[in-house]
Amino acid sequence: MNVSIIRYLLHGVPLESEIALPEVVRSRTRDGGVLIERTDTPPNDRVEWFNRWQITGPPGTKTQRTWLSFGRVSGGYLLRFPDLADFEISSTGDRVRCRAIDGLPASTFRHLLLDQVLPLALSQSGNLVLHASAVHVPRFGTIAFAGRAGAGKSTLAAALTTHGCQLMSDDSLLISLKQAAVLAMPGYPGVRLWGDSSRGLRLDGRRASEVAHYTRKQRLSGASLPFRHVASPLRVLFILGRRRSQKRASRMQKLTSRDALVALVRYAYLLDVQDRSQLARTFRDLASIAVRVPVVRLDVRHAGSSLTRAAAEVLDLARRAVDS
Repeated sequence: MNVSIIRYLLHGVPLESEIALPEVVRSRTRDGGVLIERTDTPPNDRVEWFNRWQITGPPGTKTQRTWLSFGRVSGGYLLRFPDLADFEISSTGDRVRCRAIDGLPASTFRHLLLDQVLPLALSQSGNLVLHASAVHVPRFGTIAFAGRAGAGKSTLAAALTTHGCQLMSDDSLLISLKQAAVLAMPGYPGVRLWGDSSRGLRLDGRRASEVAHYTRKQRLSGASLPFRHVASPLRVLFILGRRRSQKRASRMQKLTSRDALVALVRYAYLLDVQDRSQLARTFRDLASIAVRVPVVRLDVRHAGSSLTRAAAEVLDLARRAVDS
């Protein structure tokens, strides 16, 4: 049976995909990259499970459940989202085989692939990928926001697009160190927001789509947000800390190179935490960023109408961080 292959460009990396990815920019590039295949066959190899990510249960409970399990198989790795999908990644990160359970919504399948699996595959293939959102500031460069889940990375990036900035990437940022400048690479034109954030930024009337069936977040995409399609120099990397009340201004603390490295380690995508060569490469790249780019801990004001004020403050803080 003939399978149609569609070419895309994600984080500067060419993709050849059997799965349609309407969120991602199409490309004519044929060299290198990642091959994405669909399969209906479960893995036959014995799986050596070695890691798992857990999430908490419903609000008010202390229970945890496994969100993602990591296993080794012949020739690579198996990522299993229980009751959702399996993804096999080659040992070099250049091939991803995808299998969804029957009836899984296509939007959920694509979300898992784009926002969870591919960042891990790209890190395995030798790239530095951070849990971070980023925007390009005209005549300045890129400012990025790393932080834990719920810290406000996506919301702050969306807020900055209302101040003349262009979205670079949402929640996963590939950083290139192959040239003289430290470059932020563009992801895809979409950002995931809760409804209250969209309303607070007056973006709720723009084009949005479902992220996945298990969340109420919506993805603003396409022409709804200004997007930069080419790389941009990374000028400042903010580590988002605790949120501050609307009555208190955002606050920043510039980190030493040593403290910056320690802070950044927790936000790097790593497929195999026991792979010494990958760990060494990741630490080397993070150390390079810590020396070459200002890394700043940022406590930002939040909620409702303060979002637009916070965005204006962050632009000022970014310029101050570079000048200091």
